Amino acid sequence: QQGPYSARKRLLDFGCGGGYFLAHAVSAGWSAMGFDVGEAALETCRAHQLVATGRFSDLEPASFDVVILNHVFEHIEDPAGLLRSSRPLLGPQGKLFIEVPNVRSARARLSLPILSRRCNFDERHRAFPIHLWYFSPTTITRLLRSAGFEPVLVTTTGMGLEELRRRETLEERELAVNSPAHRAADGRRPKSPLQPAKDLIKRMFYGWGLGENVLVAARPRSGRG
Repeated sequence: QQGPYSARKRLLDFGCGGGYFLAHAVSAGWSAMGFDVGEAALETCRAHQLVATGRFSDLEPASFDVVILNHVFEHIEDPAGLLRSSRPLLGPQGKLFIEVPNVRSARARLSLPILSRRCNFDERHRAFPIHLWYFSPTTITRLLRSAGFEPVLVTTTGMGLEELRRRETLEERELAVNSPAHRAADGRRPKSPLQPAKDLIKRMFYGWGLGENVLVAARPRSGRG
């Protein structure tokens, strides 16, 4: 939807971790490369024959059609500096895609400290000091523009409301998933006649900026150094 891209479909997964998304991109036909500062992440990628580096100097200018930062941007000490460094990596008509937790999501608004303490609501979106920055659709748009990018898509995604309460333990989840009732129902549930209405509500929810995550696509603005 956000193309066109070059015939090579060149992609950089910035903050690639163990390479899950990178492997998916390769299987989908992309010429994909990962970047990560974690040595364990790089070793895992290379063990799975995925191209990954921890040196920014290995990333050649104008060598990517897409740069992805999937739940990485909120961990970066200098996000504006990273944006400025990323611009030269994109080729003609290249796009930058960023997904971050939405500090103005419905879940974030409901996860007030007092509710978290008294009602056991989950405040994982804050995650300080792992998350150094908190973004909303408005603030990330402003940051992108100040760094020489023009957003072409700004939306939210993920309802998040089903996760307001703390997740069950791994043992509880495995018991639920492996129960005979769950296995019998899995894949056999008929499509609800209310599904179109549910889809409409979800689109409205995301459009109002209440989704759990902010998703943006942006292109380098011409005339900026």
